[in-house]
Amino acid sequence: MRPLGLVDQVGILLARDRTMVGNLGLGRHESAPPLTERDMDGLRLLAPHLRRAVTISRILEGTAAAAATFEAALDATRSAVVLLTQDMTILHANAAARTMLSNGDPISSVRGKLALPRELVPNRLQAAVQAAARAEQELGRRGIGIAAKSRDGTALAIQVMPLENRSLRGGLDRRAVVAVFIGDVAAPLEMPADAMRLLYELTPAEQRVFELVVGGEKTADIARTLGVAPSTVRSHLLKVFEKTGRHTRGDLVKLSREITLPG
Repeated sequence: MRPLGLVDQVGILLARDRTMVGNLGLGRHESAPPLTERDMDGLRLLAPHLRRAVTISRILEGTAAAAATFEAALDATRSAVVLLTQDMTILHANAAARTMLSNGDPISSVRGKLALPRELVPNRLQAAVQAAARAEQELGRRGIGIAAKSRDGTALAIQVMPLENRSLRGGLDRRAVVAVFIGDVAAPLEMPADAMRLLYELTPAEQRVFELVVGGEKTADIARTLGVAPSTVRSHLLKVFEKTGRHTRGDLVKLSREITLPG
């Protein structure tokens, strides 16, 4: 940059994810004194505010696109998925769920609220949704494998996934407290990796670490697979724990079993 008279430079990373990398570059002209440690301290204080401004701008400008992306991710699964409020009001249904709702089998909409007409234990789904809305810990196993049947007698398994730790950038309506997955007992429920990433705001690297941990890989093996240091894997794993609200590798395995990810 010397032809332009710039003799001192500094860069600030503003955003980095799978779709965008943003940096701010600042240069000092040769006519001015070089950057001092005091200048750098000021930039270090300023950097978080700049990153926050970029983040807010992307949220405001990309809300519709984010919502469309999340809905598209849900539509990619063969399982029917419905997002509900605490009182069972339907906020979003993916393509498979809309077909079921249209047929009234095995789920239906009653004044805009999800109903499960042939639930084997009446009101278990509603109880699970309300428990998840109060606190994820209250849900326990009540939201796993809720039994129901379709009109032709096919056995179904309903899974309730709390959205307490959802990403604010995933395009989700703030009123959504759970995602309800409806599937044939004989076919495992699926949740696309992209939907998982959007739901918990995982970076691509964190998503990959999550998948490998769930697959039983140890830290050293994951590091070799990804070509990074074990300390980097541990750093990503801590972020996964923080974002998903889980605390151990076993908790992550349980999460993956609740909503089976494609291999």
